[in-house]
Amino acid sequence: VVEAGGRLSKLRQASDMLSAGAVRDLLGQDLRKVLGPELPPGSDRWLPGARTGAAAKLAEAAQRAQAEALREHRAAELARRLDEAHYGGRGAGGGGPAVAAVASCGDSELTADAAADAVAAAARAPEEELQERLRRHVRGAKLRMLRERLRHQEAENERQEAENVRRQAEAQALLGKLDSQTCAMMAPLLVRSSGCGA
Repeated sequence: VVEAGGRLSKLRQASDMLSAGAVRDLLGQDLRKVLGPELPPGSDRWLPGARTGAAAKLAEAAQRAQAEALREHRAAELARRLDEAHYGGRGAGGGGPAVAAVASCGDSELTADAAADAVAAAARAPEEELQERLRRHVRGAKLRMLRERLRHQEAENERQEAENVRRQAEAQALLGKLDSQTCAMMAPLLVRSSGCGA
């Protein structure tokens, strides 16, 4: 049994799940494995960021396309009509904004303009709600992607720090070896110069 207003809600949830699934699939792919030898050397540094950027663009494009499809096919209006037909003209939430606006007017105050305004407000409400949901979803997707990018960057920073420590230790070892070899080479010269002065 579908509750009043449930059809549109389920349609929106399904749309959100499709978008989230596509983004999750993209983020879950091992691009090194998929693209293989086509990737240039050093792509380990920029590949996670590129994947995150592509996922953000995919999320935005999917949400924009779904919102456009829902608007183009007038899904909110169709769901409202189905609710009205199924629930005897009550619609979602007891008739929605149009019925509430018309009901608030007395019979003497009800004009054609007021009724038209109420119907127009009811038609705008689902679109505005859909736009707000779209904005929240895009912000959430961007935030998740930024967090993932941050985790990748922190891992890259740790790897780079470990590499720097290793190279610094290697440089210190070479410097110590150079110092000892320089001292070994200079020792005979120092002995001779001190012997000449005596």
